[in-house]
Amino acid sequence: MRLASVKLSLDPRRSPDLVILGVFQRSAPNTEGLPKRLANAASRCCDSPAFKGLEGQVQHAEAGGLQREMVEVHGLGTRAAFDDRKLRKWAARAVEAAGKEGKKRVVLVAPDHPAAEGHGALPLMTEIMLTGYRFDRFR
Repeated sequence: MRLASVKLSLDPRRSPDLVILGVFQRSAPNTEGLPKRLANAASRCCDSPAFKGLEGQVQHAEAGGLQREMVEVHGLGTRAAFDDRKLRKWAARAVEAAGKEGKKRVVLVAPDHPAAEGHGALPLMTEIMLTGYRFDRFR
């Protein structure tokens, strides 16, 4: 497996292959800063009767447009039971799964939670950057 590079980019001309959002039970997705077509696709995912925001639940939608961007909404369970460890595990699993699906440009939208803010952002970025790295790979 080839290691993915992590680039922080604010370039609006670079269209993502996949946008992943984490959503708590009985909550709306954090779509602040996303283009309207991506925000609408995330809302459609959450509006599906099958999606409850349960931990591990995933819902997909196509955002449309020329690039055919995909949006995934991942259920994170209850806000009260969520912590920095669960945040890092979720992000690593989501990015690794996207890589296995062949996605090259992935946008991960962290949930609106204290674990993803301030000092919590550094361990989150470290976890994402090390996703896919295997210590025994070069033996």
